[in-house]
Amino acid sequence: DAAQALELAATGAARPVDVGYVNGRLFLNTSSVGVYTALVHARQRMRPYLGYHLAGLAAALVQLVRLRRITLSMDTPEGRRAYRTPLVFLGVGERDLRLPAFGERVPDGGASLHAVVVRGWGRARLLALALATARHGIRRVARTPHVDSFLLDRCRLEVRRPTVHVALDGEVHRMAAPLEYRIARGALSVVAPPAGEG
Repeated sequence: DAAQALELAATGAARPVDVGYVNGRLFLNTSSVGVYTALVHARQRMRPYLGYHLAGLAAALVQLVRLRRITLSMDTPEGRRAYRTPLVFLGVGERDLRLPAFGERVPDGGASLHAVVVRGWGRARLLALALATARHGIRRVARTPHVDSFLLDRCRLEVRRPTVHVALDGEVHRMAAPLEYRIARGALSVVAPPAGEG
């Protein structure tokens, strides 16, 4: 509520939070490359006619039918890896991808960038992976050969095109390749309710 937010801003204590950067541009929570950026564009076009949630569902179905893949190489803790993938996801802090906490940070999880790369790109496999991740979480799904999951301080994505659409906290930007990601720990001061009250 606006009055509570104003009171908190005036009297609350600031605390440092981690943020991510890609090519020098800050993001607070998540970034992705691939099918999600197309989904956001489609959802924005449909939203005036269908509303937010129905537009999101319709956009997801359209992108599943039109599934496209990007070719990239990525620096990982195990060395450089090549991928042909529909989706790369990076979160600030380790993320829980199970429902109902989907996308939230793992309590006491790694204070790093959490990179998730989908290796299986068929439509049926992508849908199965999404359902399995929602049910069992990314740690279990990452033990399969279809998804790679890494915690890292920085990474470089080299894409076979001069520019690429990148989603940052749900907004899509066109950025020059390659994409240089890094985490900045405690780089932003945020006034927020004490843990458990937000």
